[in-house]
Amino acid sequence: MATPDGGLAIVAYGPCSASAQVADGVPATLTEETEYPFDGAVSFHFSLPRSARFPLVLRIPSWASGTLISINGKGEIQPAPGTFHRIERLWNDGDLV
Repeated sequence: MATPDGGLAIVAYGPCSASAQVADGVPATLTEETEYPFDGAVSFHFSLPRSARFPLVLRIPSWASGTLISINGKGEIQPAPGTFHRIERLWNDGDLV
């Protein structure tokens, strides 16, 4: 889904790919890889022709305690269950969440 401020929102999890315009009209493709619900790991791969700053909003189900988010394998964020977790940053081609 698109957000009103030029970002992307992930509200359902399953293997897929979506293309949209983000930020200042930059075309972006986000590819989701997962074996959910059989495995809890979910990966998002970014494909962008140039870097763009925009929010990525992830729905964290209320039952998903212990969820960890990392970007490009660095750092870990532990979002609160039952929330929409917002990550706003400069995204680059090849980024992985």
